[in-house]
Amino acid sequence: MKAYIFIRLNSFFREDMKKATEQIRAVNGVISADAVFGNIDIIAIAQFQTFEEIKKIIEDIYATGMVRDTDTRIVYPI
Repeated sequence: MKAYIFIRLNSFFREDMKKATEQIRAVNGVISADAVFGNIDIIAIAQFQTFEEIKKIIEDIYATGMVRDTDTRIVYPI
């Protein structure tokens, strides 16, 4: 399965955004993460097999210590 994870950070400094993006890209299960302009700071894409795996991915993203909140959208399989 695949999910889009919309991430807001605690800091808006460019250096912090770069560091957070790099750390999120290193999370097991995250296949991409990009900093974006707007209400959301980073959009990550994750692949997983079980809901326990996506839960762990999100926990690992929060574990960077730089994340204020997330909004996860699991892709509907068509």
